Amino acid sequence: MKRWAGYLIVSDLHLSEGRDPKTGHVSRREDFFFDEEFRHFLDHHLSAPEWSEVEWTLVINGDFMDFLQVTSVPPGECDLRVDPRFGLKAGPLESAWRLRRIFAGHHTVFRSLARFLLYHRVVIIAGNHDIEFVYPEVREALLECLAEAVALDDPGALAANLVFRNWFFLNGPIYVEHGQQYDRLNCFRNLLDPRLPDDPFIPPADRQDIDLPLGALFVRYMFNEIETSSPFADNIKPTGRFMTWFLLNRPLEAMRFLFSDGREMMRRLKRNWRPVPPEAYQERDARQMREMERLGEELAEQLPLRDSKQWKEVLREIDRLKATSILREFRSFRWRFLRRLIGPLRTPILLCLPLLIVAAGGILAVLPLLAALLPSPLAIGPRWLFAIAPVPLLETVRWLLLGLVTALVLLLFRSRRAPRTKEILRARAADLRRLTGARFIVMGHTHDSDLWPLGDGAIYFNSGTWTKVFSHEERIIREEKELTFVRIVAKPSGLRGKLMKWEASGTSARLAYVFDEITRPPAFFD
Repeated sequence: MKRWAGYLIVSDLHLSEGRDPKTGHVSRREDFFFDEEFRHFLDHHLSAPEWSEVEWTLVINGDFMDFLQVTSVPPGECDLRVDPRFGLKAGPLESAWRLRRIFAGHHTVFRSLARFLLYHRVVIIAGNHDIEFVYPEVREALLECLAEAVALDDPGALAANLVFRNWFFLNGPIYVEHGQQYDRLNCFRNLLDPRLPDDPFIPPADRQDIDLPLGALFVRYMFNEIETSSPFADNIKPTGRFMTWFLLNRPLEAMRFLFSDGREMMRRLKRNWRPVPPEAYQERDARQMREMERLGEELAEQLPLRDSKQWKEVLREIDRLKATSILREFRSFRWRFLRRLIGPLRTPILLCLPLLIVAAGGILAVLPLLAALLPSPLAIGPRWLFAIAPVPLLETVRWLLLGLVTALVLLLFRSRRAPRTKEILRARAADLRRLTGARFIVMGHTHDSDLWPLGDGAIYFNSGTWTKVFSHEERIIREEKELTFVRIVAKPSGLRGKLMKWEASGTSARLAYVFDEITRPPAFFD
């Protein structure tokens, strides 16, 4: 009989299509390359003598799978809805098919997870890249894949130990949440019912089913395309610095994207950023409140220190901590102005305008030199030009245009330094400690492992990631940014929580990773 309770908390594995079982090639959009390491990690805690008396709860804290980066579609005719050039829609049946595609590329992970699930509990929390776990069809597909991985005829044998949470996991002193709700680039208005409200202005063929935040739109319509030629594009952190690197080091590719795939991204972004009438969310808001009431009653049964009414108020307070999505910023002048600049043609032209101004300024700067060096017959054009528009006037116009562009940028983005997501999660962890009374607050999402004292013995952990993370300068793997996890074990003296890093010490060889060949679909035009 197990004597002690233990918790293993990992996050941000981002499994996508993995290795194609037919060709042996790996998807260029894959971010998870630690199948064997994850197997060793689970097997160690399952069978090592030092943990023989521990009953584990494995918490996969969001972004276990990356549905956004699964772009394959079923071969031949099918009943699933396809988004041309960007994969399947985000509906329940489409998401279940994508999960089975992930299973085909990561059989080792599913098999080791199923073996662990036979003896210990596993909790899966939905993140911003796998919010599709809110669908019952996706949960059933996961159970079927896990059962198939260990040749079980009845998935129900695993169902008793598998728990899904759309929001957070709370068990006494331990609170676990992914953390995307505190990031305005990736938060959902209704996390418990994230479906996109009916909008008559969006054609049915363009509806995504899920009310995708800005970060998800960038992954689906930008990074998926960039990673065709630049694998790991979305693994270079921070993202803003990668974009700078991409523009400076691959300008032709950046321009090609801007005037082809980038136009589609801007078209989708403009539609999602348009104000939606409040009544369109009434059904979703009502279901969100019903789900919160049900969750409050469930927490009151599990943690009877507070009744259901108290827990409902706590849940409302936690929900109020969430950020306001950038796509729902309608009062700020800055975002209203920026929203006006977005468009399939408007944005590429406006982004190229500073380059054109600088090029025009350079031409005007060398015109006097050309007029002096060219022979007299060839200098008629420039002399005629300068007779009409003297050099001082042209110089004034040039610097005036540059000054206006600079002033516009400074005016638009002038503000105090916005707090980093890492700092925001620390502050929210302190709030969650106050509201729930939990001693250990664990989040993920940022891919940056973190350890921060909250006072009175309480600790905030960020469990980091199991993907490769690169720096933007040298594109090398950063230290201590991957294979990190939180381990909390009950001892006779009480709970002990530690931020750990798994050392891949397996002795067996594994297959090499060979990426798919680059295939470029035709550019999109309206």
